[in-house]
Amino acid sequence: MTWLTEIWNWILSLFGVNPSAITIGDHVYMPLFPWDAAHKIMMTWDYLAWPDEKKKACRDVIKAGAKSNETPSITMCLTPSGCTSGMIDDKMLAVTDGMLDLLEQKIVELLKDGIAVFPCLYVDDAVPRWFEIEKHQAIWRRVHGRIGKYITGYILSIETNEQASNVGHIRGCINAMREYMPGADFYGTHLQWKAGGRYSWTGGSSTPSNANIILVETPNNPHNGDAYGVGAVVRDCNEIKNACPGLKIVMHEFNVNSQSAVGKAQTEALRKVDAWGVA
Repeated sequence: MTWLTEIWNWILSLFGVNPSAITIGDHVYMPLFPWDAAHKIMMTWDYLAWPDEKKKACRDVIKAGAKSNETPSITMCLTPSGCTSGMIDDKMLAVTDGMLDLLEQKIVELLKDGIAVFPCLYVDDAVPRWFEIEKHQAIWRRVHGRIGKYITGYILSIETNEQASNVGHIRGCINAMREYMPGADFYGTHLQWKAGGRYSWTGGSSTPSNANIILVETPNNPHNGDAYGVGAVVRDCNEIKNACPGLKIVMHEFNVNSQSAVGKAQTEALRKVDAWGVA
């Protein structure tokens, strides 16, 4: 359906109308580590900081990789400033109209290519901090006021489990995100499965009850994704689906080497076990 979306968006552009948020179909294709034509890894967290030609290359790869039953999708960071070339100040004190114009432009480019957008508000180990979201509500309300109509879903943070003290800690911040940035189809976060620490996501009551989507990092270091193998990623997916019925799961971070023989086999195996979202 991507080509139909692109034609519709082209028709809208003739009348100066921007496209609206993309509705997800049966499944999602959301690669975190796509490769460009020179076989260099592009990590989409940093999408907003890239030059336009790299953004275009990434969009082309995402569209080409999605199957007919998958909605091409992307997540990228809105903070810290290093991930966006300074669109939002790390102190969360202000965001200029010019920066909002630029952010809106880059998101509309994605929509015109039929790619659903899932912005990630924070990075786990950098300022600003996701657990201080209540201090940042004025900024997020302003950002959402500009881009909200284009957004399919909001993601709280990368690897939220690393700084969380308990599931309630995450749930409270997702509630705040829902309040400040209402109207999206999906709200959730990025979690590593069975990571240990003060808080460990193992499904069931450890899953934030107000999240309807989780971007999953598997237990391995993704730089060792080839060694982790196909069977382990499939096992993780099946465990998560059984432990979190009804939750939309994107198997998102498991192998930086996504286009190796193993990386491709992992993605295909996840499709065969009917993962809702794959990378």
